[in-house]
Amino acid sequence: MNWTTFFTFLGYHWRYHAALIASWLIPRSKKIWVVGGSKGLRFADNARHFALQARRNWPKQTIIWISPSAEVRAQAIEAGIMSFHPTSMKGLWYGFRADWHIFDVSFTDIHRFSGIGAKWLNLWHGVPLKSLDNIKPWQSKDIQSRLHDWWYRKNSQHHKKYLAYPTQAHFEYMSMVLELPLENVVAANLPRNQQLLDAACPYLSSEELQLRQQLKQTGKTLIGYFPTWRDTGMDKFMGAASTEDINALNALLEKYNALLITKWHSCSYVEYQHRGVSQTAAEINQTLAQSSHIMALSFLCDLNTVLDCCSMLISDYSGVLIDYLLLQRPIIQIPYDQEEYKNFTGVLPDYEQFSTEAGPLTKSFSQLLNQLESYLSHSDDWEKEYKLRQEKLANYYFSTKESMTKLEHLLQPVQ
Repeated sequence: MNWTTFFTFLGYHWRYHAALIASWLIPRSKKIWVVGGSKGLRFADNARHFALQARRNWPKQTIIWISPSAEVRAQAIEAGIMSFHPTSMKGLWYGFRADWHIFDVSFTDIHRFSGIGAKWLNLWHGVPLKSLDNIKPWQSKDIQSRLHDWWYRKNSQHHKKYLAYPTQAHFEYMSMVLELPLENVVAANLPRNQQLLDAACPYLSSEELQLRQQLKQTGKTLIGYFPTWRDTGMDKFMGAASTEDINALNALLEKYNALLITKWHSCSYVEYQHRGVSQTAAEINQTLAQSSHIMALSFLCDLNTVLDCCSMLISDYSGVLIDYLLLQRPIIQIPYDQEEYKNFTGVLPDYEQFSTEAGPLTKSFSQLLNQLESYLSHSDDWEKEYKLRQEKLANYYFSTKESMTKLEHLLQPVQ
């Protein structure tokens, strides 16, 4: 017998039963919501933007940010939101008291146990172009599994799970993937996209405002390159085959007084301990550090706080392409491993329409450089060919551009 596995199993079920008892004894309050995201490692993305907007819209509501990171908690507190460690006395107390647990991807963004019996709102982290089939729940029909789900209140929890999502064409798919009732999918824009629609930037920290100012003061044309994560962990920078390719890109940027800002998808960071963690990002970043016209953003950078600074976007299958449609600016696609990606991960059916309508599709590094130079030298060409196409795509993916007003009816905050 593997005693380590046995005691891990025993400890898990002991804690789960203790949490069940706590969920029965501690009444939940409609006045309290707990919020978290990114496995507690970042004060960023939809959970962060939701918390800040909710605090402003509904000041009588008690909103608590939950994170195991002292740095993240400090950022939340600086933004005016109370924050506690998930296993601290106050963190557990608010977790068991909160009527709603609100998160980016998974209820474990807050705490595995304190959300038992609460209502869950999943804000997800973007509109996908790629398939999510690899996270479909594994369902078993045997009596033991059904008894297990009943005992741990998983059956009742099913009807307390909600998703805020802007693309009605994806509702059935997201309902299946995230295992929640179809009627619990709420048509609402992603809270992080409010940053793209509100030029006043009311929710940014002093550090984020400083970064935006730094980027603007360069006087350069700003181009974003934000790729998706790959299950294989074998990223390439725009499909570049060598350091010489990166040098050629840097020379082109210098020629047109442009600056490329880039950020690997969060799964490229070892902090996430994700199966898709990049095996090449460190080597690529080392090369980029020597490039005068390329800037790599940090792990903690909240991408949508700088996305609107970019005059042009380059990406592959990342949902950032869909967010960027709201700005109606040039997009260049570089799915350099398209056939491999389709076979290994897969794309959604509407990717084919997106890939032909959003902007030019380049499949090699040399094609990308040619298209980039064409855009930088003849910026009006994009508007003639793709502006109307992008408007149609934006209407398809964003059936609503409202976020908080759509969620108010569901959440029923204290007024």
